[in-house]
Amino acid sequence: MPGGAENQCCIDLAVMKTPSTAAFSPLFTRTWDIAVFGGGYAGFAAVQRLRDAGRAVLWIERQAALLIEGGWANFGVPGVSALPAWTSWCAGLQASGALRDGRIDGALAEVTCAALVRREKWDVLMYVTPMAIERDGAGFVSGVIIGGKSGLQRIAAAQWLDATEDGELVRFLGHAPSAPARRRLTITRRHHERGEEHLSDELKPGEDLWDAWLRILPAEHGQAVVSHGSVVPWNEWDGVTAPALPKNVACAVPGFASRPLTTLADRFASGNAAAESLLRAPSAIPQALSTPLPEIIAHDNLKTAVVVAGLGTGGALAAFAAGRAGAQVIGIEPLPFAGGIGSGGGIHIYYFGAKGGLQEELDQRVRGIMPRFGAGSQIPGFHPDAKKIVLAHLLREVGVTTLVGTIVAVRREGRTIIDALIATPTGPLRISAAGWIDGTGDGDLCAQAGCASTFGRVGDGLPHHYSQSSGKVLIHKDVTRMQVINYDQGFTDPTDVLDLTRARLTGIAEYYREKWIGDERPTYIAPALGLRQGRQIETRSTLSLADLIERRRVVDSVGITGCHYDNHATDYVFESDDALFWVWACRNWRGRTACDIPYSILVPAALDNAWIASRCLGVTQDAHHSLRMQRDLQRVGEVAGLAAAQHARRGSVDFATLREELRLSGALAEISATDEFGSATDPLWLKQPGYADWVAFRAGTCSTATFVGVAGCALRGDDQAIPYLWQSITARVEDLDATEKDASFIIPQWWTALAALRGCGGVDDLQRLADLDLGVEPLPWCLAAIIATSVGRIAERVSPTAAVPGIEALLDRCLAVVGDQRGHRQAPLDVRKGSPGENALWQIHLAVAKARVALGLPVMIPEGIADDERALVRRAFAGLAAVDLDKSSRITAAAAR
Repeated sequence: MPGGAENQCCIDLAVMKTPSTAAFSPLFTRTWDIAVFGGGYAGFAAVQRLRDAGRAVLWIERQAALLIEGGWANFGVPGVSALPAWTSWCAGLQASGALRDGRIDGALAEVTCAALVRREKWDVLMYVTPMAIERDGAGFVSGVIIGGKSGLQRIAAAQWLDATEDGELVRFLGHAPSAPARRRLTITRRHHERGEEHLSDELKPGEDLWDAWLRILPAEHGQAVVSHGSVVPWNEWDGVTAPALPKNVACAVPGFASRPLTTLADRFASGNAAAESLLRAPSAIPQALSTPLPEIIAHDNLKTAVVVAGLGTGGALAAFAAGRAGAQVIGIEPLPFAGGIGSGGGIHIYYFGAKGGLQEELDQRVRGIMPRFGAGSQIPGFHPDAKKIVLAHLLREVGVTTLVGTIVAVRREGRTIIDALIATPTGPLRISAAGWIDGTGDGDLCAQAGCASTFGRVGDGLPHHYSQSSGKVLIHKDVTRMQVINYDQGFTDPTDVLDLTRARLTGIAEYYREKWIGDERPTYIAPALGLRQGRQIETRSTLSLADLIERRRVVDSVGITGCHYDNHATDYVFESDDALFWVWACRNWRGRTACDIPYSILVPAALDNAWIASRCLGVTQDAHHSLRMQRDLQRVGEVAGLAAAQHARRGSVDFATLREELRLSGALAEISATDEFGSATDPLWLKQPGYADWVAFRAGTCSTATFVGVAGCALRGDDQAIPYLWQSITARVEDLDATEKDASFIIPQWWTALAALRGCGGVDDLQRLADLDLGVEPLPWCLAAIIATSVGRIAERVSPTAAVPGIEALLDRCLAVVGDQRGHRQAPLDVRKGSPGENALWQIHLAVAKARVALGLPVMIPEGIADDERALVRRAFAGLAAVDLDKSSRITAAAAR
């Protein structure tokens, strides 16, 4: 932020149209002037003031939320403050439409804050919790050990400010805030005539938030639809005496305020005052980053039968199943509610997957309270808050203890997990258990226990796209409807808290507008990032794309899955040969798939007392596109919960008993032949387009009588396909007969022929490629990626001993592509209307670099790759340098084009 006179900082709310291009700076390798804990209004004000004073500030928030009082607590009373920064903030919100009718819109304020953070390049770290403090010789705090998905790390700073709701930092100094004197819940409904209605009330002493939802909501919706509401309460404390803290630590914890903080302005002013005090306070010498991390001492030790790490889509059902089976269960979840993507990720609708089992009971209970939220025609699928409420009740009914926290470290003996260290807002806990369930989605529990895993596709290391969803209302013919807004933002490594923070802020900032008009705005920002994939844990067996396409049956079936090849990518050139053949050659992106779910893909290969109840289960990269839907994960959650409970009770799992329990719950019911993806025993699926070609492709018996057969022969290494491929290439055969709906997933036939050359081409084909008149300059992104990848794959296989004239010029032409986005015929799915999307030029540079390595040529690496803020981009080229560059005579730098 620009400098200025004391307390005169001004917030510029100009829209940030593109993601920040700041050089990557690893936050854990820097020391800070001040670290501010707490992403609410107090922390926001403090960071502004300190940055305005020229301080290097790190803003840390355990939850993935900024200005949580407005967004997650749905509290919108602005209040009054004479601070110029507050006046400027409110004026900007009012100008954009985020402050109207005397109320700050929590979702729009969060979006505005995220856009500001991205534009001004604030240093922000989410998804981490304080675990211990370090002091210098004078007793000042010099370091804080934080824990999260990436394990334990140190933050080193000269000064500290705690603006968290729970006093997450000052607790380690011997001070914990008392319970709030008042807690308030606000539910927002939308009526087509009356506009927004805010139903608000104080929670009764000891009342659960989700019980209060049902008490406050009318039994009938009255034509209104609930658009959103508090997922955490707005808390107020009566004034107390501030605790005595080290002089380099300031406190803006609302529970330690000298007077009640009843408005957002009050909290903002509290943070500003705490920042002012630090500007006059002494500093510690920051802890040396090279100092070994101290041992973390748990504040409490718990013991139970089963631990479920992650109460998301599958983890919640696992805890429910284990608890109903009689096991004592502790569930650990970083979000303040259970249910994952369906209840908190903005995707409150089922997409394929098989019904049956405990999820039917869950769904029936949700349907039972849905009339309070709106009519069925007003809400697609199920209401996410209704599912939050029902899951909270179900878990409580079967005695599950739920803790807000994150698994940080796991202790294992042989093939058995013994206990785990948990980061919670009230301090570190250690929990021991007989059975363990990984519901984290990213395999955090299994990875910390030492299990092997895979991550991303081979071509460029990318996992599936992530989404940052939101809610919206639409009024049509005097009927208000709730909408799901879901778009593919880009890619992230969800096992890396730095990259996860970047992804979350980028996704939220995409919603920023200079002016929100009417209902063209998000009503809420989904609290959970829409992560489709992280690690895939190595399990006792692995399910493949072939299993899905060929409807494989297994003896250890625990249910059935069905979908289609729901890969959101358009750049299949970086997918496997099987995926390329199925989509680009067979043109079967929508072809239905189904197969048995083997019990063995839920059991980590390295462990005897752990099960998987999330998307990190044992599937290949290709198969994961289909076997990841909410119904699938709820099914495997039930299985994992029953297995863990049985193991805790008897020391082992009897599969016959497990199958009988699943049969009784309805989880093993066969899929009807009338279902949209057919039955595993229904022969009609055999007639779907491309299936016969797939069978021949897998068997190595493709025929060159059709182009699909030619492509199959080529990708299986059959040189007989080469003349037919070149015939299509030189004739520029288009043959685009797919429907417009599928156009993003197909390419011209001659492009497919170029891609298939990677499986069988030789040195002569490299020369023909170098001499080829491609008919267009510059090359489209996808065509450039195809050519570079085929050149690289052919060269890797044949290792040409002499230079291929013109091949370097061809690769240079690949770098001069049209635009910087993926895709071919239509805009790619990762770019929504009006959004710039992610710059994808790096993938072309990666493909070209790999090709040059294989050809023995100098490697061209774009400048700035080492500083790219995206972890997956840096990793892709780091892997190239570590593995491939020793084949090259020298490395040169080339500016990204």
